[in-house]
Amino acid sequence: MRPTRDQLRRNLHTGERIHRTLARMRAGIACWLLGALAVVGGCSRGGGIHDTYGQRRGYEGSDSVNGTAVLANLFEQSGYRVFTWQRLSPKLEDADVIVWAPDDFRPPTAEQRDFIEEWLWTEPGRTFVYIGRDFDAASEYWRTIRQGAPPNQAAELARRLAKAQSEHDGRRAVMPSEQYVRWFTLRSNKVPVQVRDLQGPWSAGIDASKTDIRVEARFDIPTLTESVPAEREADKIRVKQNSGTNNAPTNPKAFNMVDYDAATYVGEGDGLDLPDYEPLLYSRDATLVTRITESHWDDSQLIVVTNGSFLLNMPLVNHENRKLAGKLVEACGDGKLAVFVESGPYGIAVYDEEPTAKYPTGLEVFTVWPLAPIALHFAVLGIIVCFCMLPIFGRPIEPELDSISDFGKHIEALGRLLERTRDDKYARTRLRQYYEKVKGEAPAFLVEPEVGPPIRSTPPMPSAPSQSL
Repeated sequence: MRPTRDQLRRNLHTGERIHRTLARMRAGIACWLLGALAVVGGCSRGGGIHDTYGQRRGYEGSDSVNGTAVLANLFEQSGYRVFTWQRLSPKLEDADVIVWAPDDFRPPTAEQRDFIEEWLWTEPGRTFVYIGRDFDAASEYWRTIRQGAPPNQAAELARRLAKAQSEHDGRRAVMPSEQYVRWFTLRSNKVPVQVRDLQGPWSAGIDASKTDIRVEARFDIPTLTESVPAEREADKIRVKQNSGTNNAPTNPKAFNMVDYDAATYVGEGDGLDLPDYEPLLYSRDATLVTRITESHWDDSQLIVVTNGSFLLNMPLVNHENRKLAGKLVEACGDGKLAVFVESGPYGIAVYDEEPTAKYPTGLEVFTVWPLAPIALHFAVLGIIVCFCMLPIFGRPIEPELDSISDFGKHIEALGRLLERTRDDKYARTRLRQYYEKVKGEAPAFLVEPEVGPPIRSTPPMPSAPSQSL
């Protein structure tokens, strides 16, 4: 389809804006590079780098060599409002552009692809960018730093490079050797190559010899031999899933079926509605960027990038790579909202409805074995204790209120204090002093009797006569 004059004018305006944005961002990217190099200065003292993949937020994400903060900044400088999301859910309906760089070496599942294609179909002019995982900027980082490192750091840098490469290869083992996934045919058992030649619409104005693009797994454009059997089998599964139900599929991709109860697919022509593939950037070794469109998407597009070797934070230090990233932003057209979807190594959740927040109430303990029966017994015991202690049976009694003007209570309080001393003599002395001072004399019971010499019960013994010498 030939572009209209308005589309050409809009693309030209967007291209000029992208080039101005790239010029403004050079200083920012240079600062990011200086920060990354500062980390290397401490490598001999146990320092390291952040290698969190596919994230643009947070300390580890924005500063990671595998992050997407610089690419997101390109979208922001081009007029987009950018935010981050962690699932495929109806929240994405407001987005004009979605960028997904999953930290998962496996290709997208059928459920994820159906959600994305339905999102492209529901509104015109949308763009979804999928960036393959088969690249590790951390390994390239240590490989690059090792080349110009002093001899006393060579062994440490070699160890870090081997560790990063080993971790990458270990995680890459889950990638299937070959798999058709409608958007592309994945082939992972290929020899890694350094791209030195570029072709396609995006290659204009790019010096391929100055780029830094590495490719191992290939995202090849599917052939009819690969796509037709797989699509027919997928359609049979859809027919069985919808057989006997009134639920018609929402995405019209190859959904011109006339009989959901039939066991075979009935459609136009060969019975399949295959996408249109347009390679935007490729070399003699691999396809790097592919635009995928379908007739019912209404000017929406899916852009598949083989890997992030020219779109992640560290690769965007390269000037030619930044120009390619600018072409990606330019291909997304004019929009208002760009969403960067982040996901871990175990895929991403797909929701038909936005999940509601669930706050803990404490009752979750009754759903966990073996705590559930134990907690239930304690709950019953607690209820019994409450019935025994808390209720007050009978008519309520109104207690008498103490009067602070009753002087007799002060006397009783003083008596209790004197009693607590347990000193009878001291208590009598204090009372006698009170009576003598107030009434002039003390009662008889407070007067201590005079104590004389003790009365002997037996007469004294006569003294012995003195003996004279």
